[in-house]
Amino acid sequence: MGFLLSLGFVVQPGQVQGQGTPFPKQKDLFEKLHVHEAWQLTKGSSDVLVGVIDNGFDFFHPDLKERLIPGFYAPGGYHTEVYENMAHGTLVASIIAAKGGQGSEMAGLAPECKVLTASTGTIEHKLLKLQKEFQKKSPKADAQEFLKEMVKHGDELKKFGQEWTSYQALSTAAAIRYLTDHGVKVINFSGLMKKSLIQSAEAWDKLQEAFQYASNKGVLVVIGAGNNAQACEDYPGDENSIIVVGATSEEFKAIYEVLPMGATSSATPIVTSLAALVYSLKPGLEAKSVIELIKKGCDDIGEKGFDIYTGYGRVNFLKTLQLAKEFTR
Repeated sequence: MGFLLSLGFVVQPGQVQGQGTPFPKQKDLFEKLHVHEAWQLTKGSSDVLVGVIDNGFDFFHPDLKERLIPGFYAPGGYHTEVYENMAHGTLVASIIAAKGGQGSEMAGLAPECKVLTASTGTIEHKLLKLQKEFQKKSPKADAQEFLKEMVKHGDELKKFGQEWTSYQALSTAAAIRYLTDHGVKVINFSGLMKKSLIQSAEAWDKLQEAFQYASNKGVLVVIGAGNNAQACEDYPGDENSIIVVGATSEEFKAIYEVLPMGATSSATPIVTSLAALVYSLKPGLEAKSVIELIKKGCDDIGEKGFDIYTGYGRVNFLKTLQLAKEFTR
């Protein structure tokens, strides 16, 4: 199991700036995490490739053109160009590598790094299919009527849930191996992946083996803790090769990326970006050393020291990079 970080964050659209320059409405984020000062040390390096695993990506979004490298496509799934399939991966990649500059709406936190994508796609989503069919048949029905209808399909939905989690585990495992074999230094997975969610023992074993494969090759994996505010100890990986990222949002009122979403899905690429900057400054570091630097660089925001609610604290980009610069081990 990896360690937990907890983040407060806000990323909002702003006016035109130079490439890699923070926008005025990103002010809260950059000040809270000391990003602008950290950029005086590095904004990233084209030699540091970041892997991102997600359902899909908009490779033609103006803020991400030439920042995303198409890579892995999971076999056995559908790779559709619909909002539901592309939105999440697009927002995650934007936090890391949105280029900024003329006509852009935001700057990524590691704007001079590039992202190698791994698209897991989707299998047929039984719940969404049933929802669309119900809305077509009963356009005036309310949420309670919809829930009553779904109870009738309980067995189908249970089967779909099992198939979905197994597919996610197996496709993620394959994606990790692909990204590891294609030279990434750090992998972002903005999703909740834990043993208790995956009923297939074979799928879980494949996932664990993939995490171990990445660890053996020196690749750091950053994953989301999930948005249910519950303690969990059955994440894949181990403390020497994985960071588990939480989020706090009570201090902020808005969240903005290339596409609007938030919570740990957004907090995870913030930490991934920091890891990418550390590797840009010190490319020879081992994953466990990067993890230690990020832990030591955190601002304590909860109980003194580590606690289950705020982990090691909120990442501080400047402090972490200063520690990395001085690191000699």
